[in-house]
Amino acid sequence: MAKKEGQFVRTGHPTLGTEQAQTLTFRGGDKVMPHPKNLTFGKGLGVSTSVLFEPVNHDDSVFPGEEHAAAFRDIPDIVANPEVSHFFNTDCVSCHSESTRRSELNLQGNDSPFQFKRQAGISGVNTAILAKKEWNVRNFGWFPDFFNGGKAVESVSQRTANEAAESAAFINREYFTNKPEPETTKNVANALTLVMTIKSPEDKVKLKQLINSLQQLPPEKNPIAVALTKLGNVHFARFVFIGDDQLAVITSYDNDFDAYILAFVDELGEVFDKLLAHIQDAPPLPVKEHPESFLEFVKKRDLTCEPPFYSAYPSLKVQDIHTLQKNAAEQASRASQ
Repeated sequence: MAKKEGQFVRTGHPTLGTEQAQTLTFRGGDKVMPHPKNLTFGKGLGVSTSVLFEPVNHDDSVFPGEEHAAAFRDIPDIVANPEVSHFFNTDCVSCHSESTRRSELNLQGNDSPFQFKRQAGISGVNTAILAKKEWNVRNFGWFPDFFNGGKAVESVSQRTANEAAESAAFINREYFTNKPEPETTKNVANALTLVMTIKSPEDKVKLKQLINSLQQLPPEKNPIAVALTKLGNVHFARFVFIGDDQLAVITSYDNDFDAYILAFVDELGEVFDKLLAHIQDAPPLPVKEHPESFLEFVKKRDLTCEPPFYSAYPSLKVQDIHTLQKNAAEQASRASQ
């Protein structure tokens, strides 16, 4: 379902294109309709149990020439592994038929590298109640065995058992394991407040002109924005003029101070050369040829903050935040399709 103009509307399953449902039948014709386009391994590569309803050599490779050495006999294990298969890359029939395909085609005991590995201490499923009849598409519950007097028998799929094992491992790890209390004052991010003295009023005018000319450029042409994006470890950065004779460079950055400053030398050396030409007691220029002198210059003029340094997300680096934003955008895009 997706929300559209204040209402929930049906949307097609990600692996079925515009279709909203999938059919499994043994009454003639195609057994699985429509045929899915799964993306288990990305790049347009995916597995589905739909191919296992037709004659196929189970030892053949699913993707000849590709790096994923999956054989057709591995498909049930891939589908049943919640670490690689989920709602957005696996079709409905596959999720509900991996156990019966394993049973009907005698694929049990397959020592597949794609099998889900339970964590130590997590019990497995009773194999006697795994779904075995091809008509049984029940992942968990009771199945009326029409071929055995219609008696309802307990039934579960390997996929459901693996998901339960994964959930139990998560609960044990997150809620029942004695873990040290998180350090509340230690942050991934650190602060830089570099305050420099400007040589003269004339130099201040030139500095303002230089900084304004850079900041007015579009991000893709602004050397500062390009360099910071490439470095990928700066949360915020800004120039601030203080009074009549000082310029401050204020940033929040991830991890080691020395590595951060020396990375600046590599990526923004020429920009700092232009800025430092107007600064009193500047280090030797160009800074790329005197990185240690530049590092000492910054250290002496960095107004370190009074601890603790507050961060709303103390354990997240810039790249972690980018990943969270990307994942959120992808989920929103899927929901709107």
